[in-house]
Amino acid sequence: MCEIHFGIVLVQFRGNYRGDYQLGTAPSTVGRRSGAGPTVGRRGGAGPTVGRRSGAGPTVGRRGGAGPTVGRKSGTGPTVGRKSGAGPTVGRRSGAGPTVGRRSGAGPTVGRRSGAGPTVGRKSGTGPTVGRRSGAGPTVGRRSGAGPTVGRKSGTGPTVGRKSGKEWSRPYSREKEWSRPYSREKEWNRPYSREKEWSRPYSREKEWSRPYSREKEWSRPYSREKEWSRPYSREKEWNRPYSREKEWSRPYSREKEWSRPYSREKEWSRPYSREKEWSRPYSREKEWSRPYSREKEWSRPYSREKGWSRPYSREKEWSRPYSREKGWSRPYSREKEWSRPYSREKGWSRPYSREKEWSRPYSREKGWSRPYSREKEWSRPYSREKEWSRPYSREKEWSRPYSREKEWSRPYSREKEWSRPYSREKEWSRPYSREKEWSRPYSREKEWSRPYSREKEWSRPYSREKEWSRPYSREKEWSRPYSREKEWSTPYSREKGSESFSHTQQTETEPVQDQM
Repeated sequence: MCEIHFGIVLVQFRGNYRGDYQLGTAPSTVGRRSGAGPTVGRRGGAGPTVGRRSGAGPTVGRRGGAGPTVGRKSGTGPTVGRKSGAGPTVGRRSGAGPTVGRRSGAGPTVGRRSGAGPTVGRKSGTGPTVGRRSGAGPTVGRRSGAGPTVGRKSGTGPTVGRKSGKEWSRPYSREKEWSRPYSREKEWNRPYSREKEWSRPYSREKEWSRPYSREKEWSRPYSREKEWSRPYSREKEWNRPYSREKEWSRPYSREKEWSRPYSREKEWSRPYSREKEWSRPYSREKEWSRPYSREKEWSRPYSREKGWSRPYSREKEWSRPYSREKGWSRPYSREKEWSRPYSREKGWSRPYSREKEWSRPYSREKGWSRPYSREKEWSRPYSREKEWSRPYSREKEWSRPYSREKEWSRPYSREKEWSRPYSREKEWSRPYSREKEWSRPYSREKEWSRPYSREKEWSRPYSREKEWSRPYSREKEWSRPYSREKEWSTPYSREKGSESFSHTQQTETEPVQDQM
């Protein structure tokens, strides 16, 4: 009952205030209770302003390669994404949505190696830029094959080499990989720009830009994006001119076993449409069958699945005179639950409004009763839900003199955590700013804080952000200039042998060895 009613509200607000509301709760009230409200949520870094601190904002996010422009740099752009099956067209093959269809089955954020978003990564001392070292950044996340570009050729992305060591090091810039005169990691070298990968005559990212490709049995000029542009393809048992987008354009398809003319998956087969299950005259899956509509369940005269039948509307459940599923019946409205004189589901009944719970004189669900407003919980003198009660404001939690929920209390501001002189939550406290963590002279959260750190055998002034700024590191055996992790740094590679590079880069290999 509750989910369907407030689901409408959830859909309306989800687009603009994503994360501000929780499922099945009133938008203005319950969402803020868990600290997800726009004001309260800032404490956890979920607010729009504070969120930028963790690299989630559009401005700060670019620092870690999450911005819309920089995102293409790591191969996460909309065009590049299709390469790994993330596009809307390609994603249909596996029956997944455009976003879910990505190679690792996770969204761009979830797909990161550590499964932590930019906000979560900050807690462990990995900012959007710093996070690259531990594989939390969107670019480094490709090491596990989650990135569209990385998973491509050998399972290792162009950025992977950075984590395990570059055959080149400072003063060349990590941000601009092409600042290195020559790089074997990228089959194309400077002055071609990583940001605009197509500046290279032939691009690894767009495999079909090469006249011929071993990875795909079909080669350019046929487009991988439009797979059916290839006259014949072993990858898909159906060929062009049949369209992947419209799979049914192929006479027969193993991918969709209901392809005409017979199907084992559905006891009814084509030409009836799987999309519209009711197009089949009879179906065991649904005890009611065509021509009744699955979309409008009440179009079926009788249904065992639901205790009520047509012409009563599933959409408006109260149109049914009697319903076993719900303890109340018509003409009472499901939308307005209080229209029912009595309801077993809720301990209170009409004419009290579910929308305004406090209209009920007494409610077992809530320890407080009318005339106190659910919308403004603090209007209740005492509330078990919150150990502090009116007249202090739920919206501003710190208005309460003392709160067990927060170890520090008013008059210090929850919005600015550092306004509290001392806080156990953060080992450093005011007047140092949470927003600018480095304003604290010493911080355990950032192990590289000055002046020395046992956690990392190398300490400041070497920067954790730029791992290669340290001349030698036991943590990474690849401490320059050689790396066991990537044996190709030696400069001879047993892993690849003499054919470590495709024939397109043979001329580019020699300058690299000279550099080494």
